[in-house]
Amino acid sequence: MPTVICYHSHYTVVESERRSIPDSPVEMEFDLSHDPIPLNAVDLSFYLVYRGELGAEENGVAVGYKNLSEPTPFAVYNTCDQICINEEWHEAGSDEALDIVDENEDGFANPYYCDENDICYDAEHDVYPHGAEEICIAFHPTDIPRPADCESTNEKNGEMFIDSLEPGEHYRFFILSDYEYGFTSNRPNCIIPGNHCPPDFPYPDYGWTHGNFTGGTYSGPGTIHGTSAEGNNVLPVFHEVYDTESTYGFFYINREYPPDASEEGECRCEWEDL
Repeated sequence: MPTVICYHSHYTVVESERRSIPDSPVEMEFDLSHDPIPLNAVDLSFYLVYRGELGAEENGVAVGYKNLSEPTPFAVYNTCDQICINEEWHEAGSDEALDIVDENEDGFANPYYCDENDICYDAEHDVYPHGAEEICIAFHPTDIPRPADCESTNEKNGEMFIDSLEPGEHYRFFILSDYEYGFTSNRPNCIIPGNHCPPDFPYPDYGWTHGNFTGGTYSGPGTIHGTSAEGNNVLPVFHEVYDTESTYGFFYINREYPPDASEEGECRCEWEDL
């Protein structure tokens, strides 16, 4: 038996203090806290209605219209509790992961180091968990990028600041946007376990030189419910990682092993398996 989905119309009306049409673009804020937009809203539109003096008309009406995405879940994941090795996920720092990369069989995944006899060893692959700190994301039109500045983030300006994400943690929020939006992420700090990497390594003067995670400018799809040629409701595609659904996921990941496993630079393990 087919599933029947029923919708109803809902309007939230908010007045503005502006009483005239400006000669140049202005910013207008509307407080919807008394009647918030539901997270499951579909077919979302904004109308800006002006009533008053309009040319020769004393009681003219002008209407502006904007069709938006529905509330779009955006998730930031720190997947560094896992590492992709030979196209399979392994728990980062586990004996199983260490055994694969521990070429000198000393129980560690070693950085480049020299022992007390001045014998030096090449670095093995870093398979340890890592945290991310000071994550900043700025949302913008796809054709007007802007930087993400951690010192001045403001949610009202389409900016998000996340203080830290431990390995395996995620942070999800919702945005309203055009059908496609742009965003820019900074390069957050990579936090090493136990203030040293690898933990308990017998030569504390040595360690991998950890840089920051990757940042950059990207684009993502707004959540849109569509209609098929047959008139059926078409739901947007959601992705589930760590039991959390989103239409776009931004991932901080451990470097895959072997390092040259993916020629395109994309992880060859399946995110849905996390």
